[in-house]
Amino acid sequence: MLLAVDGVGLSIAEACWPGARCQSLVTTFPSTSTTAWLTALTGAGLEQHLVPGMVFRVDGSPVTAVSTGPEHLLGPVESVFSRLRAAGVETSVIPGLVADYPGPWSRALWQGASLVAATGPVGTPSDPRDTARHAVADVDAVLATGADLVVAYVDIDTAVHQEGYSDRVRQALAILGSAAVRWRRRDVLTMAVSDHGATEVRPDAVVADRWTALVESGLCDPVSGGAGRVRWLYCVPGQHERLLAAARQALGEVAWVASKWEVARRGWWPASDSLLSRVGDVVAIATAPAFPVPQQDMRYEHGSTTPMEMLVPFALW
Repeated sequence: MLLAVDGVGLSIAEACWPGARCQSLVTTFPSTSTTAWLTALTGAGLEQHLVPGMVFRVDGSPVTAVSTGPEHLLGPVESVFSRLRAAGVETSVIPGLVADYPGPWSRALWQGASLVAATGPVGTPSDPRDTARHAVADVDAVLATGADLVVAYVDIDTAVHQEGYSDRVRQALAILGSAAVRWRRRDVLTMAVSDHGATEVRPDAVVADRWTALVESGLCDPVSGGAGRVRWLYCVPGQHERLLAAARQALGEVAWVASKWEVARRGWWPASDSLLSRVGDVVAIATAPAFPVPQQDMRYEHGSTTPMEMLVPFALW
């Protein structure tokens, strides 16, 4: 049994799952779901799956990673579930929220597995404890069928964005942990993994206005890309140095601002032409809570490189 729990950092998992042994993993950069789940469930790095965030360019046009196309939105990958099937292990996946995303990204995650419809609501409940209870009930139902491996995607991330690691979120994780202990007592080897953590954000109107002015400056395409606390801009021809200087002036107090090639030189993503054609020329990586995230109503976000965002658990009961 594998719980694929979205949005849980290592320290939170260790506190909420006292019955588990938690190994520390380092997630992808950017520390965001679309990039991290592809790597976690296929073993493919960013240079292979080519999904660097939520919004990026493909063939010069902006796309959203969870959209329905194009088919070459991601590079060639093979899910772990396909490899397990070839070895004679059948996997049943309860996709939860990801069932709402019918494009090539979600298909790549579950390739080789059998999808099982949730018994509860497909959408994420407003109370994360209900999310956990529905997930446990669905897992119980599938385990009763005698599946070799059961995987359940559990969307805790939506609640974390709205309320941080609140008492309700911690209680939801405790519900999953209690169920894991129960499954293990029934001789079901039980594991959990997450894709990223999150950290507090505090919107600042002045910084947000600077970002808006930058996007509207004429130095770049008004459609930016990235994911949460990592955002990038696509400069218009001949304006790279001006855009880089303007971005540093606007965001230097709350972000490390660099060209995409400098990010590659630091080893944060590969210096691959196929990848770099998709990301923006100027990249801003959050270093402070006032970073202008795409959705200003978020209380917690992720995408950047702090330990809260990058360190995730692999838990074993």
